[in-house]
Amino acid sequence: MDQKTKLFPELRRPLFYLQQGIRNVISKYLNNRRSDWEFRYGIGYREFLETSDQEARYYILSGILSEFVSKQGRKIDILDVGCGCGTLCPMIGNLVARYAGTDLSVKAIEEAKTRFPNHPQFHFSAEDFADLKESEKYDVVLFTEVFYYFPMRDIETYFSKALRMLKPGGTLLISMGEGPKAKWVWRRLLALQKPVKLLGFGGGKKSTRWRVGWFEPTVAVPQITGTQKT
Repeated sequence: MDQKTKLFPELRRPLFYLQQGIRNVISKYLNNRRSDWEFRYGIGYREFLETSDQEARYYILSGILSEFVSKQGRKIDILDVGCGCGTLCPMIGNLVARYAGTDLSVKAIEEAKTRFPNHPQFHFSAEDFADLKESEKYDVVLFTEVFYYFPMRDIETYFSKALRMLKPGGTLLISMGEGPKAKWVWRRLLALQKPVKLLGFGGGKKSTRWRVGWFEPTVAVPQITGTQKT
């Protein structure tokens, strides 16, 4: 933070959003690099995720997960891809037998571990989803505002991998906004497989700012290496 920002804290908010906006465009459209996420968490991305507007999404997701747990009649195992500093964890601690949170940012994962030292059901690791082992199975695989950071050429591959990481009866939950890149990704996902349920939130009667899709494995989920035209 430069001297002007230290002297005039009101400068920090617009500067933060400008920096985040630039890095966000780079991550979505050019190259989703670990270094960009380290920078973003270094200048306060956790605080942004915990603003009322952003946190509302997590409360809705926790409600969806609570309903899923009620139907299962037991606590569940969750893989949270792009978990950040563990924003969702305080809301679902009583729902999970095992929570595996992964993120590209080492800073975010270190902070998550610091925040929840006395929760043995929470496990955090700084890993790329592409490197996770498919032998690990979960009741729910969750992507919160993550899928639009994947290159379009990899959407099918990662979608199929996530489905293969589910236990029988498991659910893939994809939460994503409605920006330009997100709309492309939603179209690709919906062309790949019809969701069990798709809900839209916000934006008034004629528009949607944010969607959550439920997907379940088909009879066979193949490894897809190419891209599919929509």
